[in-house]
Amino acid sequence: WARKRWIGRPPGLAQEQVNYYTRQYREKNAPEATRRLAATRAALELMDRDHLIYEQVEKAMRGTFAKVADLRSANSEAERALQLLKP
Repeated sequence: WARKRWIGRPPGLAQEQVNYYTRQYREKNAPEATRRLAATRAALELMDRDHLIYEQVEKAMRGTFAKVADLRSANSEAERALQLLKP
C-alpha cells in the first residue's frame, strides 16, 4: 500500500514530539555532524562561562574578537563596493 505523505506535522503529534523525532532522525543519519555540533556547543558554553579561556582563545588567534568583527565588516563593505563597480 502507498505511504501517506504529510506536509508539515503529521496529525496527532505535538510540536515537541515532531522536534524530538526530527532530532533523533538527524542524529542517526549524520553522526559526525552531531558530534561536531555538540563539541562546538560545549566549547561556546565553556567560553561564555570562563573568561580565562576566552583570553586564551584570543591569544591563540593573535587578535581579538572585536578585531575579527571589524575585519568582517570592512570585507563586507569592500565586497559591496566591488558589486557597484561591476557593469
